[in-house]
Amino acid sequence: MYDEQFPLIYVNNSKPKTRQIFTLFHELAHLLFRTGGIDTQHDDYLDHLEGDSRRIEVLCNRFTGEFLVPGRDFEQRIRGTAINDELIQELADRYHVSREVILRKLLDRRLVEPAFYEEKVQDWTQSAKKSSGVGGNPYRTKGVYLGERYLEIAFSRYYQNRISVEQLADYLGVKVKNVPGMENLLFPRGARA
Repeated sequence: MYDEQFPLIYVNNSKPKTRQIFTLFHELAHLLFRTGGIDTQHDDYLDHLEGDSRRIEVLCNRFTGEFLVPGRDFEQRIRGTAINDELIQELADRYHVSREVILRKLLDRRLVEPAFYEEKVQDWTQSAKKSSGVGGNPYRTKGVYLGERYLEIAFSRYYQNRISVEQLADYLGVKVKNVPGMENLLFPRGARA
C-alpha cells in the first residue's frame, strides 16, 4: 500500500520463498511508482487489466525480473546453451527465483514459444498443487512471527517464576497445552540451559 510516510508491503508467507521474493520486489516497484498493488491468487490477472493498470503491472514485473535476474548476466549464462528443463532449473537455483521467472525471461527474448511457456507454467502449477502438503509446523510458524528473542525473554520470565504458565501461553498466543511445543523451538529435545 502506497503512503507518502508509511508505505507497506505485505508478503504471504504460505507461498514458496521464490514467490515471496518476487512479490516483495514487485510490490517495491509499485511503491517506487507511487501506486498500490495486490498480488492475486490467480496468475492470469494481468489478462484482465487494461490501460494504466496493465502498463504498471507489466513495468513492475519487468523491474522485478531485471532486479532479480540481471539481463547482462543472464545473457552470458544462456549463450550457446540448449534451452531445456535442466537449464531452467539451474538458472532458477542460481538466481533464487522460480522457474517461471526464468522461463519468462526466455520468452521475452523469444527463445521459447508462447505455447511452450504456457504449457510449462500449467504443468508446474499442477505439480505444485499435487505435491503441496497440508499444514506445516504450527510451532515454527508462530515462532517466526514472534521472533527468537521474544521467545527467549518470555521463557526466561517463566523459568524465573516471574510469570505463570497461563501468562506465558497468553504471551505466546497459544493454549497452555501447546507451551511445550513452543519450548522445543528454543530447546530441542528438552535440552534446556
